[in-house]
Amino acid sequence: TPQQFEIELILEIVKTQKRQEEFLVSWVGYPEEDNTWELGKDLKQDGHGDVVKAFKKELEILNGLNHLIPN
Repeated sequence: TPQQFEIELILEIVKTQKRQEEFLVSWVGYPEEDNTWELGKDLKQDGHGDVVKAFKKELEILNGLNHLIPN
């Protein structure tokens, strides 16, 4: 069986030219230089769907709060 890595933190999200979501992932037990870009569909397939969902929900909340901050 393949080794299962644990996500420490999702740091960033981008959309690829093919309109897929890619996430910059920090892994538990690995240094910053080992952070990797992973496709959302691959993370979900590997059992990290809840982490992806939580990150996107938090991002939506933060984006909503940014609209409340005056310039």
